[in-house]
Amino acid sequence: NQTIATVSGKSYLVTWDCLAGSSASIIAAGGGSSSSANAGTSGSMLFTAIATTTIMYLRSGGASQRVMVDNVSVKLTNEIIQNGTFNSDASGWSSASSLASTAAVVTGELRVTPTVNFGRQLASFATVIGKTYKVTASARRISGSGSAYLEISASNGVGTVSLGTGATTTSITAVALSGDFVATATTTYLGAAGTVAGDVIGFDNISVKLAEADRSVKNAGLVLNGTLTKTAVASGAGLV
Repeated sequence: NQTIATVSGKSYLVTWDCLAGSSASIIAAGGGSSSSANAGTSGSMLFTAIATTTIMYLRSGGASQRVMVDNVSVKLTNEIIQNGTFNSDASGWSSASSLASTAAVVTGELRVTPTVNFGRQLASFATVIGKTYKVTASARRISGSGSAYLEISASNGVGTVSLGTGATTTSITAVALSGDFVATATTTYLGAAGTVAGDVIGFDNISVKLAEADRSVKNAGLVLNGTLTKTAVASGAGLV
């Protein structure tokens, strides 16, 4: 294991190469994340730090098994969603318990079929209460008569919060969706949903990033790429 310095509430991308052994897992203690890779492949994961230091653990695939890893990297990132590009599968997403759906990944697109009206697939991620986040994605209605939409909840599909009209579409070709929300819990759920049971809805490039709140009438948060330095306009001033 190794202890690294982190910033509480910030997201980090971990990548590594598994050179030999059955499989290797890397775990971020307290970050609620782990991922594994087989020999000859690369692994990656996202975690959100909850303290100023985080312990990273390397674990083999089983008892008495030896693994070799190389090129381990931990980098600060703005991305929070674990799997929003669906390059190989739908890992990190599952059906809501009360608003159920089935899902499959076809050519890099998450295809959601609600089994009840407003059925959805959910992904959970760590958030900081009171912080503003921006959600973006592309979506389309592949078949049926309803709408595709994104929705936020502070529990497993219950107590939903609308992301606004910009996060829904009836288009049969992929269009961009976006919306902002203010976190009300330390774990937040994003739902990729359809309004009508039996419809097939496609989602791709789903992203959630920490944003600076927009206090203008437009109310459109700004995603930060990098670090924004804030300085008071004068000594003791509350304006930055």
